[in-house]
Amino acid sequence: PISISMHRVPCPMSRAALNSWTAVVFLIATAATAEPASFMLSNGNKLPAVGLGVGNLAAEHIDRVVREAVGELNISLIDTAHRSMNEHMIAEALADTPGGEDVLILTKVWYTHLGFNRTVLSVEESLAKLRRQHLDVVLLHWPRCRDDIPWMHCSAEEQALPANVKEAGPPPHDKSWRDSWRALEHLSRKGVVKNIGVSNFDLDELRELIDMAEIKPALIQQNVWSTVNDPHLMKYLAQHSIHFQAYNVLNTLRESKNTDGFRRTVQDVALAASATMQQVLLQGLVQQGVSVVARSSSARHLRENAAVARGELHLSGEQQEQVANAFKALIRGGGEASQDDRPDAVTASFANSLELPVRVFWTHPETGESVPAAPEILPGGQEDV
Repeated sequence: PISISMHRVPCPMSRAALNSWTAVVFLIATAATAEPASFMLSNGNKLPAVGLGVGNLAAEHIDRVVREAVGELNISLIDTAHRSMNEHMIAEALADTPGGEDVLILTKVWYTHLGFNRTVLSVEESLAKLRRQHLDVVLLHWPRCRDDIPWMHCSAEEQALPANVKEAGPPPHDKSWRDSWRALEHLSRKGVVKNIGVSNFDLDELRELIDMAEIKPALIQQNVWSTVNDPHLMKYLAQHSIHFQAYNVLNTLRESKNTDGFRRTVQDVALAASATMQQVLLQGLVQQGVSVVARSSSARHLRENAAVARGELHLSGEQQEQVANAFKALIRGGGEASQDDRPDAVTASFANSLELPVRVFWTHPETGESVPAAPEILPGGQEDV
């Protein structure tokens, strides 16, 4: 048996002054002295704090969005993936766009290409499609294909691969990502890839990677909800100087329920900062040390994101705390972040009286994605979640 005790905990945050919210659009004037926001990775390379995500962007929007983001708004990072099959479109758009040759490109190796030789092939194909001599950032997109995730079709995807991929190496197994990491290390030493990392790895997989890696991952790209629901992962990343890059930031807001309290708080901050709610949310993450890839085909949203990327916005300490607390409440499924408005806010203490270790997971109610909520609890041990 596992005993669980639960109690309310305060989650302080000042309430927004407005009882209702209206859409507010402020575009921050370009500041001549603003420095583009960026982070220094553990290997000494810089990574822009805000990038343009085009991985799942509809093909008909790629050319316009890339040209506008880079040529007009000075976005300096584009995020895509081998699986997205749009790398050649990005190259075409950048070819005659001012500043296109200086844009950093982040791409990823799909799980069908795990294994040493398949990963090398994936990177070579990305180089050719992007028309680059080297790649700025390459991540392992997933540690494996999983049949329990509805949109992953492991056998069908393997069967559909072209002959040259199948000839490059055997079908991936559960630990093929280890061989893929060796391939990325090899390509990094050759100067083909400047920065290497992973995406969608859980804490146990990351620990295994750190233990075997000769070149440590410079960054990890995860769903933004990990910043709130996976504190043990975030602590581990800080301990090993691995940068966290978030995706799905704005979709989290759009898809979440009970967002009224969050909107009231963020709108209040946005009014004070002469910014939009979207800008405040992105800036709040950046000031926490999290970089962001934001997908958008809207010209207005591109301009808003670009202002944050160019370092034109800053939140005070109090504003940052308000946004952070509101975002935590949103991610955890509630719209407010004060104790009075969140009577369901709890912590749970898990005491293990079994003879074997146990693990506790957070499970996302919509996607089914699970992340560890606590380190492994040894027999006789206890953890608060």
